[in-house]
Amino acid sequence: MNLKGRIPKDYIGIIEKITKIATDNNYIIYAVGGFVRDLIINRYPNDLDIMVEKDNGGIEFAQLLVKKLNLSESVIFERFGTAKLLIENQEIEFIMPRKEYYDENSRNPDTEIGSLRQDALRRDFTINALFLRLNDMELIDLSGKGLKDIGNNIIRVTDESASDIIFQQDPLRILRAIRQSVQLDFKVEQKTYESMQKNIKRIKIVSPERVRDEINKMLLLYNSSKAFYMLKKLGLLDIILPELKEDIFNSMIMFLDKIQQELTLKLTILLHQIDCAENILIRLKYSQNIIKKVCWLIEGLNYVKSHTKPWTDYEIRKFEKKYRQIIADLRNLCCMTDKGPDLFEKIDAMSFENQLVPEKDVFDGNELIEIFNKPGGKWISDVKKHIEELQYNNPKITKDEIIREIKLLLKNQNI
Repeated sequence: MNLKGRIPKDYIGIIEKITKIATDNNYIIYAVGGFVRDLIINRYPNDLDIMVEKDNGGIEFAQLLVKKLNLSESVIFERFGTAKLLIENQEIEFIMPRKEYYDENSRNPDTEIGSLRQDALRRDFTINALFLRLNDMELIDLSGKGLKDIGNNIIRVTDESASDIIFQQDPLRILRAIRQSVQLDFKVEQKTYESMQKNIKRIKIVSPERVRDEINKMLLLYNSSKAFYMLKKLGLLDIILPELKEDIFNSMIMFLDKIQQELTLKLTILLHQIDCAENILIRLKYSQNIIKKVCWLIEGLNYVKSHTKPWTDYEIRKFEKKYRQIIADLRNLCCMTDKGPDLFEKIDAMSFENQLVPEKDVFDGNELIEIFNKPGGKWISDVKKHIEELQYNNPKITKDEIIREIKLLLKNQNI
């Protein structure tokens, strides 16, 4: 198997450079993990990890590369004996072969130098425990089952005699197994699946951020519904998203694969029927930008779904203006409902005829102060809201007409 010929151009130059430096300086290095698996199955690989066969070899070799290739300093993680470098815009992690020791209340192990075999068996699944020695391009399968499992489309723990322990120690591997099963279209081997099921409650020791990251990866799969069916069947969904009750799940799941693979859209479909969607996003440590956008999309989507009467021109203008910044995303979401297409056809027609509220404000605050010879204050925001109402009723209202209306407002309200 000529794996070198399968290395994409984004990585081949990097690998050739670091392999030459390794050979010239008596280092033995390996590409490891998912990168090797993806080369074997002819899938574009990501996340190149380089293992250096020496105590503290990952950090030491990374520091050598900094000097030889004139790179920015490596980011070092002493606890795990790893270092990260940015080489030709690719983030690469350098590690040593290691064995791990876990505390029952944490999935973050203590580590020390180990043999190649110990490093292979500490990994999650046989398909991710293949090593490609870059010095001579020899493929090494120390679990004895990695290549066979790839050929048979199987996800299996590296050490079947310790399958329960593998998921007890790091229950995030349960989510990884589900995601990789769907992503690669592989089947989880029966004993591995049973061990996953036994340890679902251990997911509580995993940080919200890591759970979130796996949920994101599942959502961005083209067939993400399959991953959520697996989560539900395992009983894991009741732990990580208990708000997603049976009726909500059943009505949500049919749309999950229909929306484009963009995270905020997928999250909107996942959560839009749940009253406490914002609390869920906060609990899973999403960024404020994502929380704000998803909640805004949910509000717009639910407004469209709940609108039962024919849309008036006034309502359409108000809706379009309120959600203008996210209107394209709302179109994608709403057009999956029976009410969405008609609304957005009307928005398009009104836009073509210049019947929507103009993009630019008619007057800014300073102009209002100058026109009406009044000091700044709350009256300005009241006037701007009034202008919006006038435009919702008549988007082609002139400035002179607006000024007359504002004068009446100020007079009637004694502002």
